[in-house]
Amino acid sequence: MLPESRAVHQALGGEMPAWLEEHAERARRELPMVRLLPSDRLRADVDDTVLAIRTRRLDHERKALSDELRTQADGGAAHDFARPLSQLAHRMGELDQLPPERERLGTR
Repeated sequence: MLPESRAVHQALGGEMPAWLEEHAERARRELPMVRLLPSDRLRADVDDTVLAIRTRRLDHERKALSDELRTQADGGAAHDFARPLSQLAHRMGELDQLPPERERLGTR
């Protein structure tokens, strides 16, 4: 979770931190358009965005692990990547188990 998102969640019951005001203002400017969306469509769009972010993060992590494996192999150093690779595969498998309607993103 981004620091901005975490702080917004924490701030929901209280005062908005000054450093988040720029993000809050941008959200307020988009609010009229958001209100035009039916609530089920809004929820679907939010879910799609969350899925796209998760997919990009996992892909980035996969690439970073691959680069590290390549570096370790080139340098002759031994490192145990079994656990990080297993965790990554598990999280990618979770994305693969999503219902077909979540696959409309076209990112996988």
